[in-house]
Amino acid sequence: TCRMVMERSEKHLRALSLTDSLTGVWNRRGLFARFDAMHEKAFDDKRQIAVLLFDLDHFKRVNDRFGHQAGDAVLSAFARTARQFVPDNVFGRMGGEEFAAFAIVSDQMEAEALAESIRAEFCRVPVATGEAIVPATVSIGIALSSAAETNMDKLISAADRALYAAKAAGRNCSVIFGAEEAAAPAPAEMDKNAGELVPTVDDQVDALRRMGSLSRAS
Repeated sequence: TCRMVMERSEKHLRALSLTDSLTGVWNRRGLFARFDAMHEKAFDDKRQIAVLLFDLDHFKRVNDRFGHQAGDAVLSAFARTARQFVPDNVFGRMGGEEFAAFAIVSDQMEAEALAESIRAEFCRVPVATGEAIVPATVSIGIALSSAAETNMDKLISAADRALYAAKAAGRNCSVIFGAEEAAAPAPAEMDKNAGELVPTVDDQVDALRRMGSLSRAS
């Protein structure tokens, strides 16, 4: 019985370590862990993986004007909207106001249609939070895998450049990575420490394992 309790607790903590506590979607680690399986499926189906990066426009202004509670409501609203459109729920929060999705698509047109569906639905209705009505939009960068490029890190970097171009184009739009984005200077490196800190959860899991070992030994 003690062992079963420990195993359930460990499983629960593992799930927490892969999930963003605010929005309930995957965190960066949980999302990235799903890429290899998607790559294999896309290869088997002779299709492509689309990497979509989302950045909520002027999010700092939302926090400054309406408060952090309103900002959290906007983040949660976007997560709910995006999950309606992303196949297989391969969608997560990268950190701060940035999210990402992996989708298996047939071509560029399908990837662009997915991005536009999410963008249009999110900005269609302002987010209601308390007494405030918060208008919100999102910029999107897209990158597609190819026979020559299936590396996740490189695809995310390409999508990040496309996202940078979408912001430069006035925001509230989507841009797919192409020759112009490849030639443009790379945006600043994404903050690897943004979002939730998960090592603490791993430490708890390790502690549970040690406790389980001690209980079995005694």
